[in-house]
Amino acid sequence: MADPDDLKELRQCAFCLYERQGEFSAALGVALQMGDSDENTPFSARCQILFDAADNLTRKQMGFLLARHRSNFEFADDYDVDAIIGNNRLHGYYVSSRV
Repeated sequence: MADPDDLKELRQCAFCLYERQGEFSAALGVALQMGDSDENTPFSARCQILFDAADNLTRKQMGFLLARHRSNFEFADDYDVDAIIGNNRLHGYYVSSRV
């Protein structure tokens, strides 16, 4: 088992690399693993940075990821993405097929 400080540093490094390369969904996955363990940047601030930099389709993808993790993050700039995060309109995105 690795030292917790090493894991924390590894996750911070991975987050920065994914963010710089424009892999915002992967960076969000790392941010979810980090949680609020980083004293310098809280989880909500990391999410806001990623959502501001991403395009609309990537925002929706990240919204589904946050919805799956039942995050309380709110993205006030886009109602559709905020509804996805809050699991309010899943029926519009997932169509059930009846056989």
